[in-house]
Amino acid sequence: MSKNTVVKQRNSTKRQRLVFAVLWLIVTLCIGLMLTVFRHYPVIRGDVIDIFAIPFVAFFLAMIRPMPALLLSIISLLIGIVVEVSQYLKLADKLGFERESFAHQFLGNTFSWHDIGMYFLGAVLTYWLVSWIQSPTSPCDDAIEY
Repeated sequence: MSKNTVVKQRNSTKRQRLVFAVLWLIVTLCIGLMLTVFRHYPVIRGDVIDIFAIPFVAFFLAMIRPMPALLLSIISLLIGIVVEVSQYLKLADKLGFERESFAHQFLGNTFSWHDIGMYFLGAVLTYWLVSWIQSPTSPCDDAIEY
């Protein structure tokens, strides 16, 4: 592999991390907006935020270490499922977190198969977005070969 190829791949990875950082910030702002402005609308507060949770996790992971779209989507979905299982097990209560604490809010306490379905939709959305970002025709970046 020539020195120019290595430099090009390194620059490409940096650009992709920047794209994922910007997307993570956008998703974070969208979630914050939905939590505050649409707090009285259960569909948005529940379902849409659950869908956005997976790209939130995926883009954060991609900032740290870019990886193929399918792997990133699966890892993010598994993290969502682990959090949902922790709700089934009432882990926040068993660990003694106060109800209003960030940790208790993050882990939650209500298990729902519907939430897992929303996470799956979020994983499909994540796969589609990351595949597009990593594609050779994407305006975001040159494609990275893994």
